[in-house]
Amino acid sequence: MESEYTKIVRDPIHGYVNLTEREVEIIDLPVFQRLRGIKQLANTHLIYPGAVHTRFEHSLGTLEMAHKIAQKIKSLRNESEKLRSIRYAALLHDVGHGPFSHVYEDIVSRVAKNSFKHESVTLDILGTDENLANILGTDLNLVLDLLKGDKNRFVEHCIISGPLDADKLDYLQRDSYHAGVAYGVFDSIRVLHTLKEIKGRFLETEESYLGADMKGREAVIGMLLAYYYMHETVYSHKTRRIADAMLTRSAELAVKDDNTFDSSIFQYSKNDVDFIKKFKELDDRSFLEKILASKDSRAKQIGRWLRERVLFKAIFGKDLSDLPYRVRINLKQMRPAETEKIEKEIGAQLNVDPCFIIVDRQSISNPLYREPYGYVPKPEIIYFQENEDEPIELSSLSSPLSGTSMKTIERFWIYAPVVDEKRKEKEKLAEQFMSSL
Repeated sequence: MESEYTKIVRDPIHGYVNLTEREVEIIDLPVFQRLRGIKQLANTHLIYPGAVHTRFEHSLGTLEMAHKIAQKIKSLRNESEKLRSIRYAALLHDVGHGPFSHVYEDIVSRVAKNSFKHESVTLDILGTDENLANILGTDLNLVLDLLKGDKNRFVEHCIISGPLDADKLDYLQRDSYHAGVAYGVFDSIRVLHTLKEIKGRFLETEESYLGADMKGREAVIGMLLAYYYMHETVYSHKTRRIADAMLTRSAELAVKDDNTFDSSIFQYSKNDVDFIKKFKELDDRSFLEKILASKDSRAKQIGRWLRERVLFKAIFGKDLSDLPYRVRINLKQMRPAETEKIEKEIGAQLNVDPCFIIVDRQSISNPLYREPYGYVPKPEIIYFQENEDEPIELSSLSSPLSGTSMKTIERFWIYAPVVDEKRKEKEKLAEQFMSSL
């Protein structure tokens, strides 16, 4: 494969990323160049100014990590066709992301009341883009199989999507670097060095999985701790959530009260060629411009506030575990209509347009934690293996991840536009309202 490389791209995380001629052709396509305009972490740059990196460089980094993982797996080293398709799948895995990355998924889900995942759009783009099809040729079906992963899973599927996949190995390091924090730093060299294929014969299946040698246990745990703390401190940062919630609300208002707003950009259905055509024209800038051009004054106002970094404040915020049992249960079972009712009632108390009141429920989960009363979040299983012994699940080993100190965190927030001298007053009114639920 190395003899096919025709271009080298400098990367701040991995040093160099080697590319083949066909990979360069893919990168030069408008559908891929569009990723330069989609920030990896949406509005996080409003808190961490350096976090302006995009899905474009992350995709290159994921290709590099996928290649390095594949080189560690004996069964893949001499399989040039599989290695080639793994590289393509890694390169293209995020081509279906909308503007502001994952925030767009939330917007579509709320506005169109329709489940929307960028993975589905990626598959639709690959299935409808003639330019991509011409470049990928006979590898297209292999790439689609790797990205779907809905049949029997083998180690090559796990490289693209799984608890130790190339995606995480890149974005944890990249996001940490650009945000300027150390929470995403882990011993990636050791993780890569100890990765191995776990044969299905131990697990009563024909499948195979990407696991790690027992010697890599501490490094893998370090990676999972990095994942947890990056979610706690960066991905789920309170101010980032406020900015994302404001963007979502502005889109909701534009669609609801502006008849001229093109709501078809949210009306996703599988294999919808018209939707894909419009979708491929969207990036962060063009989407925000649509909000700013809205005829709904409130949508436009929120768009201006976002552009100028005039953000709402959190006037209420508590872990659900700190709230009375009755209130906690009510909030957990709350439906959108009930959320809207709360926003209206709080708006009336604060003398604020209820469209500018945002109720937000946040969840940060530790996939290995078990709730004491039967609630078990589905874990991503990670296997360790000593030589050719029977594999052992990480969840069965003692580690910092298995303790109750890192349980699933659920928080309830209320955001509103308030000036600092009025904040204490608004917080007191919000607290009184929540106590009355």
